[in-house]
Amino acid sequence: MIDSDKSDAMWRRDLTFALSILDHWGCSVEEVDAIIGRSPLEAETSGEVEDCSARVYDIIGIDDTLRLAFNNPENIHGFVRQPNSNAPFNGRKAIDMMDSAEGIKTVRRALDGHFRGSAW
Repeated sequence: MIDSDKSDAMWRRDLTFALSILDHWGCSVEEVDAIIGRSPLEAETSGEVEDCSARVYDIIGIDDTLRLAFNNPENIHGFVRQPNSNAPFNGRKAIDMMDSAEGIKTVRRALDGHFRGSAW
């Protein structure tokens, strides 16, 4: 559970930011549910805040990497919807891989590796 008012406020700020990113990516309600996992209230109630927060922080990290890689909004927001022939996408869209915490992390690692030169 969330320990303090400060961490609660930070969590809600980060969640709001991640939801804004998903909106810019053109995600449907169903896609948002699949990407975020449980609703934030359900996550808090069930004690799964860590999984939900990991997803949120990876979404923010993906957006950050795309902003470093591209300087126009069409590429920043549209990249995740474009088929990508590079591994690990292998012709799939990044958004289609983000239906689990591991899928989101895979996308983030791939983008960081490609655009930031980070090791897997």
